[in-house]
Amino acid sequence: MPAACGQAEARAIGGIPNSWVPRRGAVGHHSRMYLHTLIACLPQAERAALVQATELRSYRRNESVLAAGEWTDCIYCVSSGLLHVVAHGCTSSGDVITDFIPQDDFFLGASFSEDRYQVAQTLVAALPSSVYLVPVSEVRRLCASHPGIGQKLLAVAVNRLSAMRGQLRQVSSL
Repeated sequence: MPAACGQAEARAIGGIPNSWVPRRGAVGHHSRMYLHTLIACLPQAERAALVQATELRSYRRNESVLAAGEWTDCIYCVSSGLLHVVAHGCTSSGDVITDFIPQDDFFLGASFSEDRYQVAQTLVAALPSSVYLVPVSEVRRLCASHPGIGQKLLAVAVNRLSAMRGQLRQVSSL
């Protein structure tokens, strides 16, 4: 019996290590797909459909992944590397890095209720990075049919907010 959605246990799928799922090569897509723990419990057919809708992009250090004001319809899932989120003009000294998106984490704009959103911050590759662009509509569809995925997404967002609160407390106590 498969584990509940979103559990981070290590498993092999079809004899392949747990972090990769095989996929046929296609123009603009990687021949292998990173398997995030959020989707590890999905049936093979649903994973394959998600892979078909997902695009892999590679970014050099300091390369812009997504600029403030741009519209996108994707969630940015970091397969390798590190991204940082930059808020422009937040202080008199200029831009401020407000968040880091490490490997196995993802960036989603302020709204998950629409299939397309405009970002308020810039997303930049702090290190050379491989990032999967996963359509928001696909993730919303999966959340509707597999509530465990939605619960895991919410848990990640809550953990991120808790970490930010801790950092704010540290800064405000200086």
